[in-house]
Amino acid sequence: MQSHRDDPFAYADRVADLTRPEAGDSPTVWTSRLPALLHQYADHIPSAECDFVGVAPGDHPCWEDAQGRVVIDVLTTLTMTELAPGESEHQVHVTSRSGRHQFGDRFFGVRHIVLDAPYEGSWCPADGDPEPLFLCDLNDAAVRGGFA
Repeated sequence: MQSHRDDPFAYADRVADLTRPEAGDSPTVWTSRLPALLHQYADHIPSAECDFVGVAPGDHPCWEDAQGRVVIDVLTTLTMTELAPGESEHQVHVTSRSGRHQFGDRFFGVRHIVLDAPYEGSWCPADGDPEPLFLCDLNDAAVRGGFA
């Protein structure tokens, strides 16, 4: 597969074709989508000003910006959210609670990223209500710090 930097629109179409759940998909067919899903996550990785902290409680990727604020990513797929309704929201809640405990005032929030359905994702700030990831005000407070 060519780099997503060569033609972003064609790349997005290929990823959508590879990751779209279809009737009759088996787990073995789904696992063949993993490389495409990992590329999709790469599109959500924060900017170069952020440092990968490691793995937060629950084995979730964790990032720190230049101001020391920490964001934790909860990753899922549309298939998994459809198979286990409410599980992703529960993981976000547990991760947020763990993030507050582990990082204290440095904890900025949780990004819930649905890899094969980006518009299903949400931003759950440490203080405040969850909102759609792509419509949130994360950029005003966080883009300057590196989260996008």
